[in-house]
Amino acid sequence: YKSVIENYNSLKDIFKSYPPNAVINLAARAGVRYSLENPFIYLSINAVGHLNLLELSKEYNINKFILASTSSLYVGQEVPFREDLPVNTPISPYAASKKAAEAMAFTYHYLYGIDISILRYFTIYRPAGRPNMSPFRFIKWIMESLS
Repeated sequence: YKSVIENYNSLKDIFKSYPPNAVINLAARAGVRYSLENPFIYLSINAVGHLNLLELSKEYNINKFILASTSSLYVGQEVPFREDLPVNTPISPYAASKKAAEAMAFTYHYLYGIDISILRYFTIYRPAGRPNMSPFRFIKWIMESLS
């Protein structure tokens, strides 16, 4: 199956055809800068899409849920960061959308007993990564200085 996270009915068809034992939500629109230009897409994917997965988890009695969140919630906090730091003042639409997803996850844990784990990722490096992220920029600068 191929779907978009905002399409509840399409996701429901997938859950119906292939009932999962757990949900790992890695779907996200990332990037702080672009979220300032187009906040609606961030809310749609990161919050509404996440809510779709939570609702389907509730409906299909899925008790394990993992959410990929963001270190952007720690902006303004002193380092080293700790899990128990208050992260209630996101300063970008991207961070706000991820905070909304975390808040909904807590709500579904509280109301429906879904076992939820939240991972707050920092910079992610991968072959198809975003070229504006630090690792790619550093590699580019090193390669340019060698040529």
